[in-house]
Amino acid sequence: MKKISIATALLYSVTTLAQISYGTGTIEEKTVVVEAKIPVYDSLSNFKIENKFDNYKQYIGFQFYLPKAISENPKPYPPILYSYNKKIAPNVDEMRGSYFTLLDVILPDNKTTYFVCCVMKNDKSGDTVCWKPTQDGDFILVPYYIKQRKLFLNKSFVDVTPTYRTEDGDRILNEIDLEKNRWTCKEVTLKTKTSLGFMKDEYGRYAIDRYVICYVFVNGKNETMPMTKSKWYNNKSAEKDAPFGSSFITEDEYNKREQERMKKEQSEQLRRSTRDAKSKEDDKAKYAEYVKKYGQANADLIVKRKVVVGMTEEMCIYSWGPFYTPSKVVNDQGTFETWHYSATSFLYFVNGILKEIQQ
Repeated sequence: MKKISIATALLYSVTTLAQISYGTGTIEEKTVVVEAKIPVYDSLSNFKIENKFDNYKQYIGFQFYLPKAISENPKPYPPILYSYNKKIAPNVDEMRGSYFTLLDVILPDNKTTYFVCCVMKNDKSGDTVCWKPTQDGDFILVPYYIKQRKLFLNKSFVDVTPTYRTEDGDRILNEIDLEKNRWTCKEVTLKTKTSLGFMKDEYGRYAIDRYVICYVFVNGKNETMPMTKSKWYNNKSAEKDAPFGSSFITEDEYNKREQERMKKEQSEQLRRSTRDAKSKEDDKAKYAEYVKKYGQANADLIVKRKVVVGMTEEMCIYSWGPFYTPSKVVNDQGTFETWHYSATSFLYFVNGILKEIQQ
């Protein structure tokens, strides 16, 4: 994972290599040069509300985009913006669709201010405002958006949702229709949550609408599927192979799993072949022993798991295997023994020789 270090940099230049877009529309490309002293920024991480206010300083020097207004209900709460040098409140709607650069982070001193203030400069007008971060989605972090386009635009993914099956406790992949289940990311753009069907949040409450980064996928049948990153898989460990969830993986990861599956199947097939070959050798050795001890006729019966009257107890053990309930009577007339294999199946012996079979 590549880290952007600017601890020793005097200037930081942000160039929007990819234009932020709404569907087919685009926003003018911007280049901004500002002073920055931020030590480290991870371009794989999006902006988020921080519990530790100092963490907001990692975004100093980077560019943010204030999305257009949303007219549909439920309307989102506007970002909390204050004039930095003027006493009048800024008109948020007039600033929408503009780029801002984070110049500084003023921490609360619990005397003159009780909240963190992100000093934002409007790159078009030059006006400076103070932003109080209270909710994710107020702004779009431009470096993160650019990184998403670099990572996913024109990249192929495979939907493995219908291909999982359980065997011996393992989840493995079956063969799938790649024409239907291979999806290529054709656009990385902004869409409202309600337009994507997110009417409620994870707690079942009606969600506050806002713009989110949307990844538009198209498969071989020209079917379109817009997606957002799953909050459960939006982490560094899953970013590379399964950023949209465990069932929607990169084609490279799919091919890797397929190779592992085939290797496992070949290994299992070799194991079964080796086991079967050894079993055959063992069976041959046992058969030869049976022939030597009991003759070929009895040996053939034993390997077929059959018993006949006149067999010895030892021959019956080799043929039917161990019994679970014995009964034995010894008197002057001899030894009488019954082996029970089930409630209705038993063998009856007199002096060690099979006299009766009940199945």
